[in-house]
Amino acid sequence: MDSRTRGDRDRAMIHCEYSEAAFAAPGERRRGWKGDRRSVEVAVTISRIFESAVMVDALSRSRIDIFVQVLQIDGGQRCAAINAATLALINAGVPLRDFVCASSVGYLEGSVLVDLNSVESNMGGPELVVAMLPHSNGVLHCQADARISTLETFESMMEAGINGASQIFAVLSREVRLHTLRLVDSRGTIAF
Repeated sequence: MDSRTRGDRDRAMIHCEYSEAAFAAPGERRRGWKGDRRSVEVAVTISRIFESAVMVDALSRSRIDIFVQVLQIDGGQRCAAINAATLALINAGVPLRDFVCASSVGYLEGSVLVDLNSVESNMGGPELVVAMLPHSNGVLHCQADARISTLETFESMMEAGINGASQIFAVLSREVRLHTLRLVDSRGTIAF
């Protein structure tokens, strides 16, 4: 056994499958997407993001499977998938270094827009996806789907993406706390 194989066995493997339901896009009826190039790219991206966020060294000889099926498309499905995977991993008790929060940002007609819907996303401006660890402000993933014309535009989009992800974190952390309190209360340990 070479050292690479032994090293891989000492860490958890993260595997992701991403698909979109055939009825997910409004007004369109198409085959379910699983295994097409774009879905594979999204799945690989999600796997890599969570390899950085999950405490893989604490879970030796383990495989963590993340299955994402998008049921409705209205823009931002990659970010929604990342945020949903974060909640699923927390709910499953998988040790994370921090929440992973993602936000999409677009630039249309001189304005920076956060959390684009499908109409805004299809208008042709550059779109940036930012995934970050909110406690450390560490950016795990930043991907633009088109060329961003100036450094100033990129910086303003990046700042908006980080702010958007921070707002997502506030919502997710509040919901995780409430869910945890409900679980503890349902077991009769504490009362509200």
